[in-house]
Amino acid sequence: GYGVVNSIGYELVPCQYKKVKDFYNGYIGVQVTWREWSVLNHECEEVMNVSGFDEVDFYSDSDLVRVKVSDIYDDRKSLFGFINHNNVVIIPVIFDECIISGTVICAIKDNTTYYFDKYGNEM
Repeated sequence: GYGVVNSIGYELVPCQYKKVKDFYNGYIGVQVTWREWSVLNHECEEVMNVSGFDEVDFYSDSDLVRVKVSDIYDDRKSLFGFINHNNVVIIPVIFDECIISGTVICAIKDNTTYYFDKYGNEM
């Protein structure tokens, strides 16, 4: 399994996960099983469990988590959205791409760009 060790070999995150994301604001995403992720704090305590998504991504300047669901036959056909740290869907997982730019969420669907605030309100 995967985990994180520091430069002197001290284990920061146990080597027991399928995937490990980068640390952001003291949190790290780890894949526990297929479509199940946990968010751990700096003491490796689970602070959030995310199920039903293939990938999770964290942004250093946001409390939102980008989630991805892939087509089981073609990983290039993925859909994206955002959830908050309470597992509430903020941006539905229906977009071809989603990113955060400053305080604005940009979501693309069928070559049309939509803009949302961090609460999911369309701008």
